[in-house]
Amino acid sequence: MDERKTVLDYSPETYARVCQALLHVATVLGDWMEQVTLIGGIVPSLLVPLSALPEGADLHPGTADLDLGLELSVLTEEGYATISELLRQAGYRAMEKEEDRIRRQTWRTDPALGAIVTIDFLIARSPEQPPKTRIQNLEPDFAALIADGLQLVARDRRKIPISGLTIRGERAERFIWVCGPASFVVLKARAIHLREKPKDAFDLHYILMNVEGGVDKVAGSLRQMLDDKDAVEAIEFLRQAYLTIDSIGPSRTAFFLHGARSADTQEDYDDLAASAHAYVNRMLAALK
Repeated sequence: MDERKTVLDYSPETYARVCQALLHVATVLGDWMEQVTLIGGIVPSLLVPLSALPEGADLHPGTADLDLGLELSVLTEEGYATISELLRQAGYRAMEKEEDRIRRQTWRTDPALGAIVTIDFLIARSPEQPPKTRIQNLEPDFAALIADGLQLVARDRRKIPISGLTIRGERAERFIWVCGPASFVVLKARAIHLREKPKDAFDLHYILMNVEGGVDKVAGSLRQMLDDKDAVEAIEFLRQAYLTIDSIGPSRTAFFLHGARSADTQEDYDDLAASAHAYVNRMLAALK
């Protein structure tokens, strides 16, 4: 049985719940949100909101969890200790695993407030961190996954207003840092290379197809990042993943929206795979 997730595994209700959790976290952390940037699956829906959606384009399906990128500046004791304590006071805890263990880089909302939303914490690799180290230990119940390339978010991010109800039912509005299109491409390129999650490829295609300014603008911003080895490596990952229409990038993009290729889905599947291949290769050509 193929257990990879498709668009059918994402619902408006789940996405609304994630947005409520995000808004609550922002009210809890206050000024510390200046050291936090939204990354991951929530980004396309914020960079391409309904008001900016091109004619004929579908609304992004959203996400089922939150990915928060922490700046290296939080590695001071005051930084990570304050962030974790504020979250604990608001009912957030590290996710439990089997055998009474916890997943320190993944926290959850308070179950008493309804359906649980999980939050993954990520951080860039510090200069003294060995290349093979994957986790930045912070506290006994708090850690962050090391994400190579995350440092580029500081060069390409934007503040976006988020408003609505929190998971406590309180109405609020906050301006929150969101990963920009070019740094998003770097992070998604690396994710596509490192794991099999079809939504990574779909999200990348969605941004290139729908973000304001399109492929050429994204390529222009990305070109300025090629002084960073993680960006250069990400571009090579994309070349490998989108070499042909049936390479993993185009194939996973089509799988996310249409499921396994079959007689019923073949035409739509192939059209989307061809589109994903074309958009990424157009961007790669614009970088030369």
